[in-house]
Amino acid sequence: MTVAGLRHLEQRFLSDAKINVEEARKLLDATRDYGGLSVGERTELSALIKRNVDKLDEDARVLLEDFLANAVLGL
Repeated sequence: MTVAGLRHLEQRFLSDAKINVEEARKLLDATRDYGGLSVGERTELSALIKRNVDKLDEDARVLLEDFLANAVLGL
């Protein structure tokens, strides 16, 4: 998915002012579309965590951070 696509999902998920663990999983699933995590997707997910630190459920934050810590770049 493109960075713009991730930002679109982020805004859609924030319609209720929170990103829950199910929504975080959907963000991660969106990064698996072209054979792996791209540098742009990695950068955007990291920025998303920082931008929304007060809007992420604890489980969502942990899921995203663990994914980034263990992800292998595919593109």
